[in-house]
Amino acid sequence: MKIKHFIYSLILLLSFQSCDIDEKVFDEIVGDTPPTGTSQDAILAPSYSSLRDLYGHRSLFATSVYSTDEGMLPLRLSDWFDGGVFQFLQQHSWGPDHPYSTRVWDFSTSGIGRSLSAINLLPDGSQAQAEATALLGFYMMTALDNFNVVPFREITDNINFDEPAQILQGAAAVAQIISVVESAMPNLSNEKNTVRFTQDAAKSLLARLYLNKAVYTDRTGTPAFDNADMAKVINLSNEIISGGLHTLEGNDYFTMFNTTNENHQEIIFAIRNETNSAPVLGGDSATRNATNGMSRGLLLTDLTRGGAYLGGSDAGCTLAEFYDTWTPGDSRLFKQEIEIEFENVVGVPGLIDNGNILEQLQALPLTMFFTDIVDQAADPQGIVRTEGRHNLELVTGDILIGNDPVVKTTAMLPRVRWTVPAAGVPFVNRGFLNGIQFGPYVEDSQVDALRGYHYVNGGQDIVFSATITKGNELAIHTREVAYLSGSQTTGVRVLKWEIDIASRNRTDTDVDIPVFRLAETYLNRAEAKFRSGDAGGALADINAVRAARRQGGLVPADLGSVSLQDILDERGFEFYWEYHRRTDQIRFGKWEDTWESKTSADPAKRIYAIPTQVVAFNPGIDQNPGY
Repeated sequence: MKIKHFIYSLILLLSFQSCDIDEKVFDEIVGDTPPTGTSQDAILAPSYSSLRDLYGHRSLFATSVYSTDEGMLPLRLSDWFDGGVFQFLQQHSWGPDHPYSTRVWDFSTSGIGRSLSAINLLPDGSQAQAEATALLGFYMMTALDNFNVVPFREITDNINFDEPAQILQGAAAVAQIISVVESAMPNLSNEKNTVRFTQDAAKSLLARLYLNKAVYTDRTGTPAFDNADMAKVINLSNEIISGGLHTLEGNDYFTMFNTTNENHQEIIFAIRNETNSAPVLGGDSATRNATNGMSRGLLLTDLTRGGAYLGGSDAGCTLAEFYDTWTPGDSRLFKQEIEIEFENVVGVPGLIDNGNILEQLQALPLTMFFTDIVDQAADPQGIVRTEGRHNLELVTGDILIGNDPVVKTTAMLPRVRWTVPAAGVPFVNRGFLNGIQFGPYVEDSQVDALRGYHYVNGGQDIVFSATITKGNELAIHTREVAYLSGSQTTGVRVLKWEIDIASRNRTDTDVDIPVFRLAETYLNRAEAKFRSGDAGGALADINAVRAARRQGGLVPADLGSVSLQDILDERGFEFYWEYHRRTDQIRFGKWEDTWESKTSADPAKRIYAIPTQVVAFNPGIDQNPGY
């Protein structure tokens, strides 16, 4: 017997139309000898590969973010409704066959199956086998967190798959996950490696599990946090922090989400992404809108100039309820990558006279539709250009202001929608993009080969253009957003992840997706201390994170006292767009609150439904209550 009490996912019975999984039959190779010359990494690779599918925009990102007050993907013009899938998440009205919760089930159970297969093919006691075992625990916890169901089999050298699997839930599932991860611990690496499961990654997993244990053992009631579980969180966190392999980022918060973030000093474990690479422990796949695509956003779409379409999304945004929790000036809220001076702006919309341009911009209506464009005979490129504030080229156009009739006014009508530098960092601000948006424009880059893409090279002067949306609305992002408004502009956009310009493929990026960071270790410990009665210790841990984020003299300042709400808020500031919010809101008792159009207070929605096919084909699996 290699390892007792492991999961075997019934992959053969769980084939969904939403999936694209190559390895479909695992039981045919369990116990077999891999082909001669097969490396341990090649055997292990599928276990890691499922992480990228699991963390996709239309799987765990959607169910973890768009179901909360942190993010929403509303209707944009006539786009993104997709049969109401995003609305159902936002309003907590999904059913048992929601496509994105189905994908979470599929990818977590496929990860279980792939990890189990690797465990049985890898040498006993090897580091690779330990990594597969730890990944198995990770996928098990994901299934538990989202569905409260974990299929269970005892593994021997000759597994009898004809026998029905046990189905673990609640406390039994928690105990088994702990056993699995602890069995892997001795043979995991104790060195720094952000894209391989190490001992610190396993400790981070266990700390997160113990922190949520009270939730996992009572899915509809009020969690009763046990001091013994909180002590486990504290002890595991102490071991990670005192180990010294990771340090809090104290210079630029957003570097943790750059294309160069592999082995970043603060990241403990991340899902590896690499552009144009074979999928070995990472590779050619990314979470489209959660990283590369969503970061491109409306600043990076230029269909008006005849260029090829570089993907991305201008759809997802945060909600006013979440945005209003922030303190202005927090270094995690916004990073100014480009300095806009109105003497160096092209395409400024609004009435231009001898008055103050900034005041005029602030007084603009929130929605403006352009019905006329620059005279292309006068300007074949369709760009209004200026070299300074006092020689602006003015164009008279028809502008629809709100519901008022079309009126004649003098305005700058920008045509540029996005710019990507030929090399280096894109000129795109990071964090929450609120208000009018600008993108850089370089005049002498307008050659045929670059017609759809405007590049910035060294030594060139840069001017900026006010951006417009695909619906020809002026891009002024507002904190107010309604799911069915249909506007392209409303809602503060989130560009946490660096745009990867290495490829025009929006699913190809080098940005690794952090799963465990040292900041979480500190904030997990803070919460465990607070729930154990040590408010002073909790305050010290929170302020340690906030002190590291005071970059360039920006806030956040130290807190003078701490409450559970403060801890939840701090986790929101630190981990927005990182898949934490759903689990956090449930643990803090905020999941049944109202926001935007969400009024449901049904505690059954704390877990997702088991897909109907799974219930139908597996008599041992019952549908979750409320579905």
